[in-house]
Amino acid sequence: MDDTYDATLDFIVAVDEDIADERGTMGIFRRSPGEVELRSVSVPVHRLRESLVRACKTLVDVLEDVSHATTGMKLREAQVHFEVSASGGVQFVGTAEVKGTGAITLVFRE
Repeated sequence: MDDTYDATLDFIVAVDEDIADERGTMGIFRRSPGEVELRSVSVPVHRLRESLVRACKTLVDVLEDVSHATTGMKLREAQVHFEVSASGGVQFVGTAEVKGTGAITLVFRE
């Protein structure tokens, strides 16, 4: 088996109010509405890789369709931001960005 299969990367992620901690219990102190709990999690590299490759392949397909639809105008660069979930999933960040987000930027160039 490949050594990178067991590799992990640590990310700081926001934890939903209804997610219990590792012991299966909720914290004693309730957070105020709107407050977010941050937690460091180890994300399996293989899961992050799979999620990012799948998302980027789909995005490139869409960008190629846009390029074909705009005859005479060539798309030379596209910038997208994404965040990593605790499970290693990838979500692209749209226009409703939250202040202080730790989004990672990908730049696709021709």
